[in-house]
Amino acid sequence: SQEWIPIFPPVIARYWRDRVGAISPKSPWSTVSHWYGYNDLLWDGHTYGGKRNSLLELRELPKLLGAPIAIATDLERSWGDYEEFEAAGWRILPAGGVCKDVDTYLGFLAGSRGELGVAKQGYIVSRGGWISDRSVTYLGFGRPVLLQDTGWTAALPPQPGLMPFRNTDEAVHGIKSIEADYSTHSNGALSLAETIFSPVGVLTLLLRKL
Repeated sequence: SQEWIPIFPPVIARYWRDRVGAISPKSPWSTVSHWYGYNDLLWDGHTYGGKRNSLLELRELPKLLGAPIAIATDLERSWGDYEEFEAAGWRILPAGGVCKDVDTYLGFLAGSRGELGVAKQGYIVSRGGWISDRSVTYLGFGRPVLLQDTGWTAALPPQPGLMPFRNTDEAVHGIKSIEADYSTHSNGALSLAETIFSPVGVLTLLLRKL
């Protein structure tokens, strides 16, 4: 039988250091995302939904934080969700502009205070442990990541720089906690990128499992 061996996505932090610019307390938390990702799938009594399902549950988050969250996405202005999310304080940016080339994409990540890592609902339901390569790129810039819990906490304990959330209340608490000690979380993010998520760290873990 086939055995799956999970590994973390790697990042080479030294490649990003010269791209890091200054940020301010007013710089937004952000993410980059497809609005749907894939269609909902019903299997064995469970619905494995796409990204929109997770975003809908977090719609009021900017209002509760009192600060905007920037999301680069393919959400069209003509879609019903656009006005609702914009009214709730989401700063909606066309993904085509943010992701048009590597420098623009990396500049968007580096210009953020951190990532609100929203997972597809199917990843949450499956408890598959998903961690995005985008999230570890934020870490490589020393930007903290608040990442939806897909089961990854079973493999990697929450720590400064990488914290989990399961619902809107935990997301509010998580961002406020990170902001209350931002330098510790920023240093923790970079430390994670240089150790656990470095190519050496990822390959060492893989070889141990093999």
